Amino acid sequence: MTNARYDEFQLANRHRVGFQTLILVMSLIGLNGYFKASYGIWASPLLESFVLVWIPGMYFAVMSIAKNSYFNGNDYRGPFIVLLALAALMGLFSTVPFIIDKDFPLIENGQLSDRIMGLLVAIISGGISVALLIRRAANRRMLEKEE
Repeated sequence: MTNARYDEFQLANRHRVGFQTLILVMSLIGLNGYFKASYGIWASPLLESFVLVWIPGMYFAVMSIAKNSYFNGNDYRGPFIVLLALAALMGLFSTVPFIIDKDFPLIENGQLSDRIMGLLVAIISGGISVALLIRRAANRRMLEKEE
């Protein structure tokens, strides 16, 4: 694996954020075990794994983008931002009808409902696309100050 695309500062930031994400994953697994031992099953296995994987994934992506260690300067992020925004809109559109009909219980039978997955997808992809837009604006501002 070659790291020629990233400078040492970016690699150090990626390693730091990766270690923080590892700590977050271990904490979430510990909390999950605590909730299962004291409360019982809090979500279906699919939703549980979705939450345990995507919360650290979103943290890693947003922090890497914020620390400017995710993309090379020559990478074109426009289509990626558009695809994430479309995923966020699809997640919202899959959830909004349930909210409007007032048929959107967050908790069913003492467990987190599976219908919340569309909303979680919207939050995750929307958060990453907003982080990319903010980073893009910050990079443009830095380039304008240099000129």
